Amino acid sequence: AGKLSFSALAYEVRENSAAATITVVRTNGSTGQVGITYATSDKTARSGTEYTATNGTLTFASGETSKTFTVPIIDDTSVDGKKALTLTLSAPTGGAVIGTVSVLLNISDDEVGTFGSGSFMFSKGQFDGTEGDGLATLTVNRVGGTLHTVSVSYATMNGTAAPGLDYTSTSGTLTFEPGEQSKTFTVPIIKDTSNDSGEYFSVSLSSPTAGAQLETPSTAQVNVYE
Repeated sequence: AGKLSFSALAYEVRENSAAATITVVRTNGSTGQVGITYATSDKTARSGTEYTATNGTLTFASGETSKTFTVPIIDDTSVDGKKALTLTLSAPTGGAVIGTVSVLLNISDDEVGTFGSGSFMFSKGQFDGTEGDGLATLTVNRVGGTLHTVSVSYATMNGTAAPGLDYTSTSGTLTFEPGEQSKTFTVPIIKDTSNDSGEYFSVSLSSPTAGAQLETPSTAQVNVYE
């Protein structure tokens, strides 16, 4: 019957798009009719403000390997950075199994603030890093203005995860040019032989330049999984 999964590990759409088109693929077999339920849920994006909540069922006929659904996107006038919602698959039918259960849909701001340097914040309060991937990717958003070239520093801080054993201590500076609203950086995750899944460390923002400020969350927790 096959395995049903999202076609990507994450999706992104600009907020001035009418809708995001999401593809679900069927792999490892396509015999018989199968179905899957999809749904959206809030993360940093809010239904009714940044997008319209959506759910439904996709039905694959025998031999079909791809289906799509859409998520309506709401365009606002605020300079509020990138927001994200969660897409989830559940309740497969016809003998199919689920591959990727949930992914993020990121909604990029289409406004460019011209009234100040803005403020820096993490896109969310918690991020995940797996030993198998070998790194955790964190996103920093610039909100409330993008007029000047500005920068912000970041650095890891100890938690229950140990530097040198579970992750590599990391620090650096992100520089945003005029109009730029989002940057990412990575922290290496170390694969070990211990059964220590679920440990964490933190990353903090500091020292914004050119009149920029820090907004909450300016510190994020990174959960380390095997």
